[in-house]
Amino acid sequence: MSTDKTGITSKGRQTREKIFQAALGLIKEKGYEQTTLVDICKAAGIASGTFYHHFASKQDILIEYVREESQDLMNYYESLPKESYRQAFLQVMDYQALYFERKGTEFVANFYSIMLLSKNSLYDYGEFSLLSIVYDCFAKGQEQGEFTREFSAGYMCELALGLLYTITTYWCMYPGRVDLTREIRSRMENLLEMLRPAR
Repeated sequence: MSTDKTGITSKGRQTREKIFQAALGLIKEKGYEQTTLVDICKAAGIASGTFYHHFASKQDILIEYVREESQDLMNYYESLPKESYRQAFLQVMDYQALYFERKGTEFVANFYSIMLLSKNSLYDYGEFSLLSIVYDCFAKGQEQGEFTREFSAGYMCELALGLLYTITTYWCMYPGRVDLTREIRSRMENLLEMLRPAR
């Protein structure tokens, strides 16, 4: 039986995808707290033993899903032309905004809660490819003269991600008040203007 690079068989991958889709659909419909493992197993058409073969808990579904999506984001970044790291950064932000919009406020809010409450014991923030991508954009953009050298790439990365999480947290708290993709793009363009090298 063939396996992918993570060692999961094609049948196992299909089962995981069924669990992901069932869980995400129920979370959107009923909310995270009201969605039980029994509900997820029933919607996915699997036994509880099958569920525990793939995931340790309901929280684990969100964490694993984000890990897989994180790899997709890295693949997207690697496919982008790098003539301008400023432009690559903005394209990654657009891609991330669309991902958040597809998943919805409930999913994003619950993932943020899990990260904060677990203090990274369940999910190491450093595993999230967005962190390394944004750092790479600023570090290589500095080398190309696109960004100021007054700040380190790490500091600029913190500024950008802090801004991203501020915008998305507001979006989660007040659904419908923010056009997320437009707001992220606008605020990130403003940030990059501030980080241009002095002329």
